[in-house]
Amino acid sequence: MTDSSPPTNESNLSLAKDQGSCCKNINHQIGDSSMNTTTNTEITHRIPNKPNIAMPCYKRIVLEVGVPYSYCTCGFSKLEGGAFCDGTCRNSDEIKGWEPKEFTVNNFNSGGYSICCCKRTKKPPFCDGSHIDLDW
Repeated sequence: MTDSSPPTNESNLSLAKDQGSCCKNINHQIGDSSMNTTTNTEITHRIPNKPNIAMPCYKRIVLEVGVPYSYCTCGFSKLEGGAFCDGTCRNSDEIKGWEPKEFTVNNFNSGGYSICCCKRTKKPPFCDGSHIDLDW
């Protein structure tokens, strides 16, 4: 029997160190010159406009340079507050049509990267502050 779920990069998650989130402190810096990424996989189908909001903010996570990560685009993942794909959308008939966004980082950032968990960013997987303007 072959497992058809996407790789969750659980082994890579041990390298990703959670640095917290902005849920308690909404006043954060959004720009970061070290957010240079390369996309390993291009999403080839239309993603629905409104993913689930995993958390109404971002997760600050230290990522390893060159390690592939799978960013959750559906918002239903339970890994790191919804930051990383766990295959939930591929294993549920109710939330099909989502694909994770594969990414790597090119620069080490000891303070971590702000990974979007509201799923409204225009620069996935990184937070662009869109959660500030959402009508909660």
